[in-house]
Order: sequence, then C-alpha cells, then structure tokens
Amino acid sequence: MKCPNCEGRDITSQLVRDRFEYGTSAHPVTLFADVEMFTCRDCEQKWTGEHGERAREDVVNRYLLRIYPQVMAALIEQHRAIDTLFALLIAKTLHAEEPFYPSKSGQPWDAIRLGKAAIEAAGGRV
Repeated sequence: MKCPNCEGRDITSQLVRDRFEYGTSAHPVTLFADVEMFTCRDCEQKWTGEHGERAREDVVNRYLLRIYPQVMAALIEQHRAIDTLFALLIAKTLHAEEPFYPSKSGQPWDAIRLGKAAIEAAGGRV
C-alpha cells in the first residue's frame, strides 16, 4: 500500500470510530462507523480507503432500513390526507363558477402522482 499523498510506504492502520453526517436536508443525521484509518508516517496523511466507504455505506443502509417503516407510514398518511383535501375542495367548488379539478392544479397534482408512484415502488399501497 502506498500513501495517496506522497506515495510513501511506511503506513500504519488502526480501527477508529468515524462520525459522519448523512442527508441533504437542513438537519442531517449524525451516524458512526468503525473504519480502518491509515496514516502515512512520512507525511502524516490520513485516509480510510474503500473499506471505510463500505463501512459507512453499511451504516447508512442499516439506518435507512430502521426508519423505512416510519417513513412509509408517514408517506401513506400524507397521501391520504391530500386525497381527502382534494375531495373537500371538489365538493366545495362543485357548483362554483370555477370548480376545482385536482388534475389541473399543477404542483399539488404532480406531487400526489409522484408520491403515489413512490409508495407503490416501495411496496406500499394507498
């Protein structure tokens, strides 16, 4: 093994607990993975390599599997709530000069179609 910085070969390694953030939202989740940390004694460069990336990926996958039931339940309930709101709007505006048609509502309709497709793709039903 060579150092990616100086190509030195005097490398040590140790198992460390790596703290990293996952998610793209304003509130990412902090996760921890045990990874092998390599250190070059020639230039002090530290890196984890492929094994570290796989360890982080495993931690993320376990996290996603753990929260999946809650996320799916929330998506289904939100989808049902939007369906209910659409039904109320249709009933309220049925005899109005400009009745409400969900399919002509733009973004709300697109969102409900995308949500339904995502729920079905994940094996859920609405």
